Amino acid sequence: MRKALKGISGYDFVISLALFAIVYLYLFNFLPFLTTGARHSNDVLLEETMQLSNAIVKSAGYPENWTTVSSMELLGLCYYDKVTYERILDKKKLEAVTGANCSDLKPKTTTNLNFAFEITTRYGTYSCTATIPQTARIMQRTAYVFDGYASTPAVVKVYTWLP
Repeated sequence: MRKALKGISGYDFVISLALFAIVYLYLFNFLPFLTTGARHSNDVLLEETMQLSNAIVKSAGYPENWTTVSSMELLGLCYYDKVTYERILDKKKLEAVTGANCSDLKPKTTTNLNFAFEITTRYGTYSCTATIPQTARIMQRTAYVFDGYASTPAVVKVYTWLP
């Protein structure tokens, strides 16, 4: 009778170990999705706003040394002198886009959203012209405006909204 009991306890151990492994693997593979997957951005507006703000703050545009809106093919406001200086905005480019209609700049971006931006320094504000709805997504970043001699801290606000 004792041998039969030892065999049953061995099977119990194997079955419990298999169940533990199945539950462990299920939780190990599925639980991270529940905790991080829920935070994964399904917000297209947020992603597009981030891409647009990156284009403004981290890119010189194309061509890199454009001076007028008509000569610009791709929007970017960074200073360019043989290399692009991220987060250092070119005052001449800011002056060129200030007062321009934001909808005229839209074809010079990779976004399908309506947008506007506003760059504020202690010496003034640079922005394109648009009627910003109350439902617009706002992203705020910091940068510097370079006038050829010195840099001034600036706050960059990018507004996006659905067409």
